[in-house]
Amino acid sequence: MTGLPAESVLFSWAFEPVPVLGLAAAAIFYLLGWRKLNVQIPRRFPVERLISFLAGLAVIFVALSSPLDAFASWLLIDHMAQGFSFDSFAAVIGTGRRVLYKWVKVHAEFAEAKAIGAVNLLLFL
Repeated sequence: MTGLPAESVLFSWAFEPVPVLGLAAAAIFYLLGWRKLNVQIPRRFPVERLISFLAGLAVIFVALSSPLDAFASWLLIDHMAQGFSFDSFAAVIGTGRRVLYKWVKVHAEFAEAKAIGAVNLLLFL
């Protein structure tokens, strides 16, 4: 894909306070409980368990705050401009065609991106 500047990706992260505070609270409570149980039963609560939990929270943070949603319509337009169909885009992002058509009905910006991508597909083929 072309045309997506690196600074756009870096500065498009959404730091919403509720998810960030929720994840921070979960990390703190887990860490406090893990420390206490690790002292009492170290075999059942090794460091690997703590690392796994915190890594899971990090994955949730990336999923909630990453710029993927901000660039979803751009990715669709670019995908369709390369000559791929809407159905193949569904396969690329790991969802079904029906889900994408529901998104088109529910989200106006996604419907607009689909329309722009369809025009680009016609113009560049």
